[in-house]
Amino acid sequence: MARIILVEDDELIRETTKELLEVIGHEVVLSAPRGDNALEAAPGLAAVDLAIIDLSLPDTDGDRLAARLRVIFPDLAVIISSGRRLIPADLDLAPEKLFILQKPYDIDALSLVITQAMA
Repeated sequence: MARIILVEDDELIRETTKELLEVIGHEVVLSAPRGDNALEAAPGLAAVDLAIIDLSLPDTDGDRLAARLRVIFPDLAVIISSGRRLIPADLDLAPEKLFILQKPYDIDALSLVITQAMA
C-alpha cells in the first residue's frame, strides 16, 4: 500500500482516481485541485510515498510542483499524468522515480504505473 498525494484540477478525474486508488488498496492522504493547496498541506503529512500530479494545473506546472514536493519528501516517487504524449525528458524534473501516465487511463494502467513507481 502506498500513501499518495493526488493533485488534479478536473474534479471528476480527481474523484474517480481517488476511488480507483482506494479500490486497489492505496491510501490517498491528500487530494487537491491546485498545486498551492498541495504545498500548503504537505508539510503536515507524516509520510508520503507517491504523488500523482496532473501536468497542467491552473496555478503551476505539475513537474514544478513535483520538484517542490520532493524538497519536503526527498524520496517521493512521482507520476505525471497528461493528455499529451510525454517522455520524462520533456519535464523539468529529475528523472529518478519519475513516471508518465497517459490520459485517459483505466484502473489497469493506474495499477501498473504505481507498481513500477513503487518498485
